[in-house]
Amino acid sequence: MKMIFFMTLCSCLFFAPVHGQTKEEKKEEKAKKGAEEFEKTKALIDGKVYEFEASWTTSSQGGRVNLMSRANLLQIRNDSVDVHLAYFGVLQAGGASLNREGGIVYEGLMDEYETKINAKKSTVTIKFNTKKSPDYYQFIMTVYKNGSTTISVSSNVRSSSQYDGITRAIKE
Repeated sequence: MKMIFFMTLCSCLFFAPVHGQTKEEKKEEKAKKGAEEFEKTKALIDGKVYEFEASWTTSSQGGRVNLMSRANLLQIRNDSVDVHLAYFGVLQAGGASLNREGGIVYEGLMDEYETKINAKKSTVTIKFNTKKSPDYYQFIMTVYKNGSTTISVSSNVRSSSQYDGITRAIKE
């Protein structure tokens, strides 16, 4: 009786069809999902109406600050940008570039807006500049296929800062 039970168990384990996915099927499904996310991200960036919400900032000195307690947004609408980002860094030209908000604040037109798509890495890189006397900012955004984004902000009067967050369609 034990032998019959053992043989039945072995035959069920070794000869029963397996209904799970193979590694290749899992890889294909993951690649397909990633490609779909990347296409959605490219379409969002190509439409030039999107926003970035920062959740962390890193100063040029390496200090990392969580920004979730206040809104830190960068909104792009065609050829205009609306920037309200907290700033934790060093002013290089006295107090000339301080504003009431204490951060990087700009509302107006962008200069030299360009995008580059890296299909191999599934990223979109966006570069643009803003000018408002005495400040000049250069923004470099790297948007990954799932919308997570890193922004590097360089200035003529401030040390550079980096922001991490998410890029998405603008909430109305």
